[in-house]
Amino acid sequence: MYVDDILVIAHKPEDVMRILAKTFQLKDGYASPTRYLGATIKRWRLPGDEEATHWGHSAEEYIKQAIINVEMELTREGKSLQGRFSTPMSPGYRPELDYTPFLNDAAATYYMELIGILRWAVDFGCIDIMVNVSMLSSYTMNRDEVILIKSFIFSDTSSVTNNPPLFSMNNGYHGTKPISQNTDWTDFYKDVKEPIPPNAPPPRGNAVQINCFIDADHAGNKITWRSQTGILIFINRAPILWYSN
Repeated sequence: MYVDDILVIAHKPEDVMRILAKTFQLKDGYASPTRYLGATIKRWRLPGDEEATHWGHSAEEYIKQAIINVEMELTREGKSLQGRFSTPMSPGYRPELDYTPFLNDAAATYYMELIGILRWAVDFGCIDIMVNVSMLSSYTMNRDEVILIKSFIFSDTSSVTNNPPLFSMNNGYHGTKPISQNTDWTDFYKDVKEPIPPNAPPPRGNAVQINCFIDADHAGNKITWRSQTGILIFINRAPILWYSN
């Protein structure tokens, strides 16, 4: 349930809202959420698991409106968005090697606004443009004109909105192989042992599996030789954290 920017997640959310309604005046009542902080929220049924409800959120409506705004801005300049692309940026493109002329202050400010829109879209679930947006975010002060054009990766995001991340608590994750418990990690961790408190309570509820995927283009930056890192973390089959820097 939701009211304004508040989500109530409970087995019986209506009871929680009734209690709130006794103290606060609810302007439009309450209902199952369809939007939250600009994200589109939907219920999904997965093949083979039709009995369970899985929630998903996406940047579908947010991106559609952003594309309209970008197209209006480009029209004023006599330009337009190009067609759909198979990748957000050209393979092998390195923004640190882009030495085109700097933008004026107005165009540079607009470029930073676009970066902010794209970063919010990544938070909404456009994970496949996360690395590209992070790379371009590092060059908001360089203000190269070609980088500004490259930031129009909005043309690629319409395909992303059709595949929102689903928050499924089903166990396991396809394609992962558990690390053998017999692997010798002595060279990495020496004789370190996990500090488990002696008074730790016994586990309750269902078992939870955590999968963390990490990758980096080692020394990928051709100027500083820094790496671009990407992290994606799941609890069971629910993506809970994605990050690139």
